[in-house]
Amino acid sequence: MVAQPLSIQVVADDRRLLRRLSAFLAVFGYDVHQAAGPHQAAAAVAARRPDCIVIDAGRSLGETLRWCSQIVDQGRREHVHTLLAVDESSPGALTEALEAGVDDFLARPIVYGEVLARLRAAARTIEFERRLGQQSNIEPVTGLPSRAAVHRRLERLAGGSAPVGCAVLDVDFLAGINARWGHPAGDALLGVIAQKLIELGQSAELVASPGAGQFCAVFVGQTEDQVVQWADQARASLTEIEWAPGQPPVSLTLSGGVVVVGGEEVSVETILHRAEEALRSAKQSGRDLVARHGQFIDEARAWKDLIALGKLFEGTIARDIMTPCPLVLRPDDSSARAAALLGQTALGALPVVDTGGKLVGLLSDAGLLAGSGGGEGASNRVGDLMTPNPPARDEETTFDELMRLFQDEPATTLVIVHHDQPTGLVTANNLLALSSPVTAETFRPSTPFSLGSDYLVIPDLSPADPA
Repeated sequence: MVAQPLSIQVVADDRRLLRRLSAFLAVFGYDVHQAAGPHQAAAAVAARRPDCIVIDAGRSLGETLRWCSQIVDQGRREHVHTLLAVDESSPGALTEALEAGVDDFLARPIVYGEVLARLRAAARTIEFERRLGQQSNIEPVTGLPSRAAVHRRLERLAGGSAPVGCAVLDVDFLAGINARWGHPAGDALLGVIAQKLIELGQSAELVASPGAGQFCAVFVGQTEDQVVQWADQARASLTEIEWAPGQPPVSLTLSGGVVVVGGEEVSVETILHRAEEALRSAKQSGRDLVARHGQFIDEARAWKDLIALGKLFEGTIARDIMTPCPLVLRPDDSSARAAALLGQTALGALPVVDTGGKLVGLLSDAGLLAGSGGGEGASNRVGDLMTPNPPARDEETTFDELMRLFQDEPATTLVIVHHDQPTGLVTANNLLALSSPVTAETFRPSTPFSLGSDYLVIPDLSPADPA
């Protein structure tokens, strides 16, 4: 799992300070958000709770502390570490700040090195609060027993002779709900779900909330089918909750994972880990589903076998992965026309066909440049500049055959044909590009913005590009 950077809300009336401090923190990898004053910060914290708030007391300290108290109150569910930047103040003023919820202080003018040291201390405090919350018996948002309570109950039950079951339910897309309507609305929804689960959990030994939008039920003496049935009925009932913080109403779904152990010595953490693995399987299967632990193990094994045997591209043929070739050249075409079409398609090479449309040659950018450079023997005809009888394969050629060909001749530009008429091009780079993840930057233009049609040409991959 990739570690998330510490989220920091910077609050300052001085916008120049806001920009500079934010830029400084961003350089060191922090997830920085800005608010030009505590009023904006209150709304920002309600919508997206940060790990830490850095507030510059640019106005009167008393007014800043009143705003600070309001902001801190919004973060009571999870500790939000608050740093207040102040000028030298009396002990009484600092005590008032601590009573308002301020955790630590920075001297003004702000010294950037001190900021880093204070944030490191803040991270330790945040981690302490997180661990303390894990050990608490009650989850503060839902009022249900916490993960620690689940752990203790399972420790007592796991050593017995009766099977022990654990069902984990998770609210789908809770982060989106919090982002759209704010954490208070999301917390209210979790409270409604908790009350509903208490009603549904009559057959459970314990109904709890490990936190982060998850709920858990512990069973003893019940079969896997019975626990799955309970979890699926609970999921279906919870999706019927009428909850509308705004318009349109929220369409609520939950996913679940179930594990039942019996006749084997397993630790509590193993039980919880298996339940969460089953939950991930449900999420990966499209959500709004309850999955059993190991339910899809056969599929996973089959997938691994497919990879191990190199069969991922079994059934893939040249037509599936070629770069389509919409335009062709003829031997009597001029080099000027060839240059225009090559530029228009951005393919790097174009097939040359006879009057019947059959492949007779291939003209590349390099061939055009070398043959029509204006020196002695220069030509203006495509037929004189092309490479005759280029390597070609039928559209039905398998992916494996293409790979073998490029292993022997990696610099080849292969023309794909159907009934001897060219339909596309394939190069070693084309095949390599298939395995490279596509990002938002993959096809970003390399040329400046323009209003011309050339700007709208987005090449896939130039066959003439070196490997």
